[in-house]
Amino acid sequence: LVLSEPMKHAFDFIKTRMRSSFGGIFTNFKDRVDDATSNEVYPYGHHQTAEHLGLFLWTAAALEDHAAFEGGYEFLVRRMLSPRADVVNWAVDKTTGTPMLQGDGPGAPLLSSNAPLDDFRVVNGLVAGWEQWKDPRYYWAALRIGNALLETSTTAVMRLPEYPEGIVAYAYNWAETAGAGETDFEVIPIDYADLWTMKWLSDRDPRWSPIIDANARLMERAALPAGHFWNSYLVDTMTLSGDFEFRDTIAGQKIKAIQSLWIAIHLARIGRTGAARRALDFYEKVYTERGRIAEYLNPDGSECTEPELSTTLHQGEARIYAQLVRLAYYLGDRSFGDKVVTEKLLPDQVTESASPLFGSIGKSSTDEDDAEAWNTLESLLALAIQSGSAVVGHAYR
Repeated sequence: LVLSEPMKHAFDFIKTRMRSSFGGIFTNFKDRVDDATSNEVYPYGHHQTAEHLGLFLWTAAALEDHAAFEGGYEFLVRRMLSPRADVVNWAVDKTTGTPMLQGDGPGAPLLSSNAPLDDFRVVNGLVAGWEQWKDPRYYWAALRIGNALLETSTTAVMRLPEYPEGIVAYAYNWAETAGAGETDFEVIPIDYADLWTMKWLSDRDPRWSPIIDANARLMERAALPAGHFWNSYLVDTMTLSGDFEFRDTIAGQKIKAIQSLWIAIHLARIGRTGAARRALDFYEKVYTERGRIAEYLNPDGSECTEPELSTTLHQGEARIYAQLVRLAYYLGDRSFGDKVVTEKLLPDQVTESASPLFGSIGKSSTDEDDAEAWNTLESLLALAIQSGSAVVGHAYR
């Protein structure tokens, strides 16, 4: 793969400015002070998440940077992978280098947790590394995590009425020492089911096959008439809803673009292209008419005007456009993907060589002295697919 200058500078920024001494990837360039009154600390700042590790591994494999990939792999097995549950802790603490624990409230026991989409990102990254370098450690780590996800992070044993085969759950929470664990599945984030990674796993473990079919049915059911997707499935009422992360606010009634785009990408990568194509047509129409994709849209595709959403990203952000590029490429619309790269991703890169943020992508949606790992890493994946990376561009037909 021939790396463009923007790709080189972006990955150099991640490797030199966004890695902890433990080997993980900071969420933000600028650190933040944790809320000392809460035991539910979101891993902003210099905490390190499984999301960013997975994206980093996939990017390193795509850019054929073996040393960077190996460093990410060592961080995974030494710091992030649960010895007991074999799933990936969702975050590692910036100070201790150990998994961040959470409780449901004051006095509640502190537990380890995963976020299944992040585990799948890690598996996808490991598979990409194995495809590049054929190192059996990467292959067997991918299978180890995949097997654990099957046993801890799906609803297969719950036999949900509409999806008795099982769908990917919200989280698995466990006590590393005591061993007790529980699957959280009251709200199902529909985009958590990474169908491509599940398909790769199913080729080696057929127990995944019915779960893939159930999740694909749920995704296709979630497709709205406008073309984008509901974000969540509420198990108790068996209904569809909006943003799962802020479901108790007005955002829970809206469609969050990154969650909807992930659903479309998942479907496209396993060849279930009908709903994915309608989503691409929808987003291309919105982009052509408005010149942007907002963070939130109404279910009918119109703009959100509620005051409560006034501080959200109405101009979008780099990762939204990066996902749109990949969706376009998976569905064969390279000209539109290239247009978004030219108009949204490349202009959003910090190009002043004297800046500590030099190379980062996403400056339009962050504070001027900060950068977010998700924007740069997802943008790198978009630039990699544009450059012909097989480990990013691979899709089942």
